[in-house]
Amino acid sequence: MATGRLLGELLADYLTAGCFLKPDLLIPVPLHAAHLRERGFIQALELAWPVARRLRLRFAHHNLCVRGKYTAVQSELDAVARRRNLHAAFAIHRSLTGMHVAILDDVLTTGATAAALSLTLRQTGTASVQIWCLARTARVS
Repeated sequence: MATGRLLGELLADYLTAGCFLKPDLLIPVPLHAAHLRERGFIQALELAWPVARRLRLRFAHHNLCVRGKYTAVQSELDAVARRRNLHAAFAIHRSLTGMHVAILDDVLTTGATAAALSLTLRQTGTASVQIWCLARTARVS
């Protein structure tokens, strides 16, 4: 998608202009397979390709980190329901012990998705997790 490529390149420009810790691995937030079939693309993945290329980062394809649990669409839930919705939603299929990882998502609202994926990564031995997003919205109550 041309829009995803452009937005990813703009995000990469922003990151290179600032000061950030270069991660060992970039992980786009995955979608559950059913949501992927409905939508046809993974928005975080569309952003991650140009970011990884521009910043020369190793890129985790969708088979490393999966959203194995089918969950309700986050945008339809309040903050408490979002956290509950994502309990045990993610799985990591390879050891990332000691690695410094950046999670890339399109929009961060309450941070529930980033928190759930970060927790899963930390439980599997990841040393640190950065959260990168294209947009930050007002918190949902």
